[in-house]
Amino acid sequence: MFEKDSTELSTWKADEQRPFLIEETSLPKNAAEEESSDENTNNSAIINQTKPFSENKQYYSLWIAGCFLVNYTVGAGVLDLPLHFYQSGYVQSSILLCVLSVLNYCGFLWVVNAMYRGEAITTIATQAGVKRDTILTDQKTTISSIKGISLRTFQKYYQLQRNEYQMNELMGIFCGRKWKIFYEVSFLIGMMATLWAYSVLFATSLTRVFGVSGISNACEIDSGDYACRNLYNFYVGVFWIWTILICLVNFSEQASFQVWYCYFKKYFLF
Repeated sequence: MFEKDSTELSTWKADEQRPFLIEETSLPKNAAEEESSDENTNNSAIINQTKPFSENKQYYSLWIAGCFLVNYTVGAGVLDLPLHFYQSGYVQSSILLCVLSVLNYCGFLWVVNAMYRGEAITTIATQAGVKRDTILTDQKTTISSIKGISLRTFQKYYQLQRNEYQMNELMGIFCGRKWKIFYEVSFLIGMMATLWAYSVLFATSLTRVFGVSGISNACEIDSGDYACRNLYNFYVGVFWIWTILICLVNFSEQASFQVWYCYFKKYFLF
């Protein structure tokens, strides 16, 4: 069992990023102390932050939250989704959509569970004196620092106190530095492929519906017309310029854009 009860944590240096400050810890040694600690969880680990986690949150109105939900659920698929639903049949399309939703939900649960476990490991490993950078990159050191800690003790720290870890950092915590790099490279390749697919969908759909004066009227890209190809290339350029601009905008500053985009989808559908 973990031997460092009621010890004071080593302080973080000024140039290190610290996720939290623990002033007092008291990990249970035996089963009796574990039972008593369940009734006094708040007394077993006092975690103070300069600002409470809830005060750092930014809230949106229900309408803006609904626009975010629609945009992130449907995305660029709104451009061709109704047509493909019609061509594939509503029954088959609905079944496939439900299957993909279940798979996506399972992945979501896996990510949330990994976030909780990352929080617990960070809390307990930091109490043992392991630095944050070590937790993210050195899996063996982290495992040795938490060896002997009961699962029941870990479960007490399943709280999103910091919510600071990205997916690549969670990979570093659980799988080590090499898998972290592998995930980052794989994610980059996958994201580029996804953006390219979206650009094709975006350009093909708008080429079919909206013409541009001086380039071409609305047309089917499969027609092989040279002017139609220029119109398609124009919309591909618009997509990539727009994507770069959105990447430079902070998430909290996208509220007006999300509302506008939601109205655009409504107009395009109906």
